[in-house]
Amino acid sequence: MRGVAQRVLKSTSGPFGPYEARDVIDQMDAGILGAGHPHQGGLVDTPEGDWYYMAFTDVFPVGRAPILAPVTFDDEGWPTVVTNNAAWPSATKFPRQSAAPSHAAKTTIGKYSFDEPKLDHRFAWNHNPDNSKWRIESGHLVLQTGTVTNSLHAATNTLTLRTVGPGSIATVCLDVSGMRAGDRAGLCMLRDESAYIGIHAGADGRRTIAYVDDIKDGPKNGPDSVPVGFMNGRPVALDWKSYSVGTVGAETALRAEGSQVWLRVRADLRPRFVEPCVGEDRLAVFEYSVDGRVFTQLGPAHALTKSYHGFVGHRFGVFNFATEALGGEVLVSEVEVALWEPKGETVTG
Repeated sequence: MRGVAQRVLKSTSGPFGPYEARDVIDQMDAGILGAGHPHQGGLVDTPEGDWYYMAFTDVFPVGRAPILAPVTFDDEGWPTVVTNNAAWPSATKFPRQSAAPSHAAKTTIGKYSFDEPKLDHRFAWNHNPDNSKWRIESGHLVLQTGTVTNSLHAATNTLTLRTVGPGSIATVCLDVSGMRAGDRAGLCMLRDESAYIGIHAGADGRRTIAYVDDIKDGPKNGPDSVPVGFMNGRPVALDWKSYSVGTVGAETALRAEGSQVWLRVRADLRPRFVEPCVGEDRLAVFEYSVDGRVFTQLGPAHALTKSYHGFVGHRFGVFNFATEALGGEVLVSEVEVALWEPKGETVTG
């Protein structure tokens, strides 16, 4: 492999060679503005005898997206990816076995309710969950505090949904009447560098809506170091640690008579992995509402990281953790992820 090129080797004289090599892909354009070159893939075939090349492309801040392209073979048996003007094809017929049932693929776009006893399969916990600290009851997801910590990243039972490009808007409704002093509950953009908008419960019974930024974890041997080391000649993942539990960038009082609050994140997720988009900012803004209709931005826009340490994509996350003692809870009644088309719109702070 040369850079992000991938090659296929063929021998006509047995497994010990000699081998001839040909490129299958070599620095190929993904066909998506700002997306990385397709790589780390392989050839796959269908029962019908069709061949495809399955790879992925880096589309941060969303993460890595699987991509598929048809493959043809020349007279000598060498595979060639079918391209669109030397770029990855923008559309490919979806292959499936003719006798197999068809299932519509679901993105995370849509409204989520809690009327069924099980969570929608598109949700994912940030860690292995503590199942004693959450339940579905009377149309609500009940999130009890499961961790006493000052760090969002160390909190148990943050429930996440994958973001979808080119832009996504996540909205959640929380009933915060069951929060206790020191509790933190809200909606975050979750990665190794995170931010959130949430409710902070005070010891005097008052609650504030806070925007918290600069929540950062990283490799233990330095926040800007390579997060992989070597042991006995083999690569191993290094331990991580918290470098910052965050800073309150803005806050406002939550009216005393209100028990419900709506929180929203609007994120520009257009790819910026390669030129000409590398130098562009991708920002998320955090908003709140006390009636579910009129939303107000709180704090400056949050710059979405593209660091390779936590190379998975950003996720929306609903959380509830304690900083003093366990026992509090919030009720989650509505979760919605909507598609947003930035189209060059400026997201400001």
